[in-house]
Amino acid sequence: MKPLDAEESDRIHFSVALCAVCLSIALGAILLVPITIVSNEILLTYPNNYYTQWLSRQLIFALWNKIYWATLAAVLVVLPFSYFYYEAEGIYLGSRKGILPRVYEALIVLCLVLIIFAAFVYILRKIVLENKAVAYLPFSYSIISASGSILVIISTPRGFTMLMSYGMRLRLLAATRSTALDKKYSLELEEQFLLEKIKRDKGLTPTSTSSTSSSTSSTSTSTSAIRSSTFLATSTSDLEMELEEVRKDIVELNLTDMHPILRNVCSLLITVLNLFFSGYLVVSTFFRLVKQMFFPGTSAVVDFLMYDDRRESMFQYFGAAFETTVLLYLMVSAFVGFYGLPGVNKIRPKKATMSMATITINLVWILLFSSSFPIVARILEIVNFDLLGVYNETNYVKNDKIIYIYKLVFIIALAYHYVDYIRTSLQKTVVNFIQDKRRLFAKHKAKGVFYPSFWSSSSYQSPPIKQH
Repeated sequence: MKPLDAEESDRIHFSVALCAVCLSIALGAILLVPITIVSNEILLTYPNNYYTQWLSRQLIFALWNKIYWATLAAVLVVLPFSYFYYEAEGIYLGSRKGILPRVYEALIVLCLVLIIFAAFVYILRKIVLENKAVAYLPFSYSIISASGSILVIISTPRGFTMLMSYGMRLRLLAATRSTALDKKYSLELEEQFLLEKIKRDKGLTPTSTSSTSSSTSSTSTSTSAIRSSTFLATSTSDLEMELEEVRKDIVELNLTDMHPILRNVCSLLITVLNLFFSGYLVVSTFFRLVKQMFFPGTSAVVDFLMYDDRRESMFQYFGAAFETTVLLYLMVSAFVGFYGLPGVNKIRPKKATMSMATITINLVWILLFSSSFPIVARILEIVNFDLLGVYNETNYVKNDKIIYIYKLVFIIALAYHYVDYIRTSLQKTVVNFIQDKRRLFAKHKAKGVFYPSFWSSSSYQSPPIKQH
């Protein structure tokens, strides 16, 4: 690999640093609602404590506003600028070297993109809002968060079923433990060979001398021929990619080292938790939807300053912990389901193998998800307090029809994915059962053993008749 000069290294480091800033903003937006729930419980439990005097509701309001504007700046300015700066060649101003020519080119391209986006927002605002007085920046954030909300409603049901299938696969990961251990041993040998070959290609290990015996040379020749037929990768990068795949297989097979009882317990726990949280979301969303449709104006959402009167004191800790757990589980399911969508798994984050374009695309999706999580929690009423600060100016949250449609689509999508998952699982089970029976029948027939009524019930048993 060709070493990078100082200018190229600074270009990469500066772009990656800006991407790290965007990622930290996205994490802040993701944890915004859980932090608010925990802070509210601390304020209720220890109102006059000396060590919590710094915590106040005004501080929480300020945090929501700062996260709001930081997310908008990250999506519209920081992240596009980092990518344009990375791809910039530099405007010729006497010399192309240095940071300023790249910065000038990135700023020019960013201004052109922002002008196009502003024109799109202006046209869409005129079509949707007509003559309503709404600021452009909050409306721009509404567009961004609406895109993220659509992604959440697409990804979350799929994420629930993927977590369910993972729990079931943990129980049925290996047919026998001995077979898995043999496969693991062969993979470890393959990993060791790849490591030695990569080191030899990089010149980290000395090559063998030419003074060897004829038998040794013939053995090494045959061994190298076998290895070259087995491992087709020729370059170091191909070998490293193949090594990563082997290590992934080893990690997956490590799950089989668990005791069968422990593996079944983990599988049952994951399955039960997934069914419980997804069932709670479906049932609670359905009842709240029916309540709002037939009894309008009876929403359980209250102002944050009145949030302390929403439940009895003996259940406040359990309620806060439960709301936080449901919200975090929803976020995890959304990300798992998104990266499980067809085509999206190609841009899944991988260690030390991601280009700048892949990093930027992943951060765009993460920022879209993070900007929509507080609004999704408000629409589904996972928490009972309203949006705070500038978040409350999100336009589509105040439209009852949009809220009804979103809840209805969420319930239908989740129910559809579960029904499809159960149907697929039953279909695979029946197909595997029929195939096993056919193999058994063919095996008995080849041995000259034939059962007159093979597909009969288990209560009827006839002795095998040998054919001569």
